[in-house]
Amino acid sequence: MTAKKPNQNPSRQQEWRARIPQLQELVEETAPRLYDKAHEARFDQVPEEWRVLVDAMAADVRAKASARDWQRDLSDTARLGYEWSWKVSSVSDMIDYLMRAVRDDLGFKASETLASMLLVSKAFLQLSLELQDGGTAEGREDAEENRYRVLHAMKALTERFDDVGLRRFRALQVAEVNARRTHIPTDADVEARVECLRKLEPALDDDAHRSSIAIDQPVASALLSRQMLAEVDERFHALDPLVILEEFAEADGARSGGRSSGGDGRLGPARALARLAIMCGALDFEQREGESFDDAVERARQVLLTNRSRLRKEIRGFPGEVSDADDAID
Repeated sequence: MTAKKPNQNPSRQQEWRARIPQLQELVEETAPRLYDKAHEARFDQVPEEWRVLVDAMAADVRAKASARDWQRDLSDTARLGYEWSWKVSSVSDMIDYLMRAVRDDLGFKASETLASMLLVSKAFLQLSLELQDGGTAEGREDAEENRYRVLHAMKALTERFDDVGLRRFRALQVAEVNARRTHIPTDADVEARVECLRKLEPALDDDAHRSSIAIDQPVASALLSRQMLAEVDERFHALDPLVILEEFAEADGARSGGRSSGGDGRLGPARALARLAIMCGALDFEQREGESFDDAVERARQVLLTNRSRLRKEIRGFPGEVSDADDAID
């Protein structure tokens, strides 16, 4: 199905493209730097009691790593890692105590927990084991298994270790979010929003706000959408941001799965994501020999929705409290 693009105004598209470099620097360079700065500033808010506790742990670790009579020759980092493993276990106990207090306030029974809390507990256990590896006389017998577990956990954190199914699931989440917020305003939309702003600020510069609403905001949204997709699969970076803008603007993110009143699910974010993926070969999708572009898109759309349905079923089987979700293919 080939839908008419939501905006085919050549002059507006030309102005959009003229603004891309400036807004791209804002979205892809300036904003990440500001985020990193704010992220680092979190450490300034750490309570002094915690700083004292961690500093005491570090001093004890370094002292024991130097004084212990090691049974075999180990590097300084291996010795320090082994000593830190015991401190990590101590911190894990503190975190478990915190989570128990939270569960009590949420009315959980003694045997119940949140799935995320279970992940945190298991993460601390794995971290402790990783630090211990190499710190014993013969090495850990389960070292290879432990490395595999950590490698598997990294799939959700690092593109290099990510599997295709999980990347497709995350990309579909990005598409659904951006289809709801991406909008190419018509001239009537622009005037309506300017009128609302004028009521709040009578001395409003109408032309400046018209330009921002009609040009800057849509292009910034497109660049941000592309950036989010590129974090899932870098091939999305090859796409023109305005192509992404128009695909997401065309998607009907208001209805569940983009379904029309007649039950047609080809109007939603999954279709928009499938089209974009086929265009650039992302998420291991490509147009097969003898296959039309629309057929390739439909195949990719079905795969995306099927992957999501399967992952939802797996999540339901995970220990802990997970809210019910509709497993039906949209």
